Amino acid sequence: MNVRKLILLIAICGLLGCAGGGKESSVKIVEGSKLSDYIDYKEYIALETTDSCLISNIRRAWRDTNDIIVHDDPIFTRESYIYLFSSEGKFLNRVGAVGRGPEEYLYAQNVFVDREHNYVGILCSYTKRLLLYSYDGAFIKAYKVNSGDIYMDYIESLPDGRFLGHNGLPPRLDAYVRNVPEDSKYEYRLLTPHGDSLISKPLTGKTFWESKSGVYHVITKPMVKYQGEVLGVSLLSHDVWRYNNGELEPEYTFEIERKLVDSAFLNQNKELEPLDVIRNIGNAGLSYGYSEIASSDGYLLMRINLVLNEILIFDGQRAILVEDGDLWGLSEDNLANMGAELVLGMDDSEIDSPELLKIRETLAEDDNPILYREHLKKDLMNQICF
Repeated sequence: MNVRKLILLIAICGLLGCAGGGKESSVKIVEGSKLSDYIDYKEYIALETTDSCLISNIRRAWRDTNDIIVHDDPIFTRESYIYLFSSEGKFLNRVGAVGRGPEEYLYAQNVFVDREHNYVGILCSYTKRLLLYSYDGAFIKAYKVNSGDIYMDYIESLPDGRFLGHNGLPPRLDAYVRNVPEDSKYEYRLLTPHGDSLISKPLTGKTFWESKSGVYHVITKPMVKYQGEVLGVSLLSHDVWRYNNGELEPEYTFEIERKLVDSAFLNQNKELEPLDVIRNIGNAGLSYGYSEIASSDGYLLMRINLVLNEILIFDGQRAILVEDGDLWGLSEDNLANMGAELVLGMDDSEIDSPELLKIRETLAEDDNPILYREHLKKDLMNQICF
């Protein structure tokens, strides 16, 4: 197995040079730096409001070159809708149909977008199916899904026509609440089409910790497509893996100053609430790995600790660690949003662009939310003076 390993040693003292796998790399921390220091600009998109498209709660929003896909998941209901907009925010059509028919879904448990083939995938746990629809809403295909796979919280389509699923629920919670098969203890699984079914192959074991509220898993965005590859992360690890021909192989290893938390520390804190455990991990100078991974403007981004919000920014050769960051709104597959009522309540001094000011002039309180996307500076590594 050809493993490309990049060791990044992060220290508060400043700049360290290091080598790994024949590659020279540099890392720097700018003390007191924030992710916002490296934002180049922000763009806004007002989503058209029509009688056929009234959005209540955006769970996730993606942008392709000419299209925007929005997953609306209203709170306190079991309804879920997928909408397609133009890149300017004009409503185009619904994607898929809600119902019990062979080409319909009851609830979108999980949604993903394949930009290479212009389709949307919807996992419906009620009917145990993965349904594919073109952007214009036309039905493409439906696959039967095994009981152990229906609660996957994240799915990516793969270049070889297969799918990679992530199950963030700890195995004991799986078995207790949903009585799913033994293979639920696997975090990642490969889904291979076979006729009208998906054959599931477990790839990696699942890691979790126990707390006062039960068992806990804290990865919110485990996979990303970066430079033509599917990369991902696992709990209690500083590795980034790469999908390759049916397997997950180590791609980068980041050795950071924050050591990974061990089982002894977790056992000492198991009577606390989950967020208190996370805070204690950060206060002890420890890490539980990456809580999410994203790709933005040519950079790979990893978030370390949900509470501390440290962000590792990597350009393929060099990396910086910044504080006070959030990956929401930093990539095309995770556009951020704000409600019309919030925008209308802003003072002029709070409006950070003429674009948003112009949008506000046309808004009504019940209009659909406004999407926004932040872009990182393209030369930020050179600005850090490596």
